[in-house]
Amino acid sequence: MTKLKIGILTLPINNNYGGIIQLAALYNFIESNGFEAVWIDKKHPESVVKSWLKKLIEINPLHHIYDPKNFKTIKLFRKQVSPFFKDYLSVKTKTTCTSEHLKEVTKDLDCIIVGSDQVWRLEYIKENYPTYFLDFVSSKTKK
Repeated sequence: MTKLKIGILTLPINNNYGGIIQLAALYNFIESNGFEAVWIDKKHPESVVKSWLKKLIEINPLHHIYDPKNFKTIKLFRKQVSPFFKDYLSVKTKTTCTSEHLKEVTKDLDCIIVGSDQVWRLEYIKENYPTYFLDFVSSKTKK
């Protein structure tokens, strides 16, 4: 008998220890109850211009002097927590930013849970709020 696959949708994991702990706890709870947990690796959409500017800032040799977005800290944080993700959150979808791609990467899930109370804070989800109400989920998938 195959295990039911349960996806976990939460805020993007940047340098947020609380978000990681919440995700890991829910992931572990699902697995310990005999299901297969799948972390839905969702990022907020980013314009091409913003993405380009971030890359430009990161390669600027003077960016370490003034780093208003903490790129260096976030990069170091991701390197430090990478082993934890591999050990404890190993099953995840491809990173996704759009509703169309979200539909694609979650189509084989039996159920999707929105993890974290923080997704209900409008300032955190901005224009992505329909996503956290699972507007991309098919009618055959439990919410």
